Amino acid sequence: MMSTMALALVSFFSVNSTATAVTPSISNERIMDQGKEPVKPEDLPDPIKKALANAPYNEWQVASAFSVTADDGKQHYEIDLKKGEEETTTVKLDKDGNPVE
Repeated sequence: MMSTMALALVSFFSVNSTATAVTPSISNERIMDQGKEPVKPEDLPDPIKKALANAPYNEWQVASAFSVTADDGKQHYEIDLKKGEEETTTVKLDKDGNPVE
């Protein structure tokens, strides 16, 4: 009986230590993506919405959007677009709706 309890405790602590070892990699991923924040398509600035409503983007639908802050502090929006079921592209626009390279 005592050996069963001891085995159960050892198993519990070894599982706990394994779970703890995974945690740092998750937090490292979050640190790497700190400059990229999701934005709802309806929350994009009006100039970007206007740019997306006109050619060459008007045939595309917004699949996802992100506000990106570069290392130099400049901000732009990265917008994933979808046309139909198979075509996808990503565009980068500044807050005024102008393309960013």
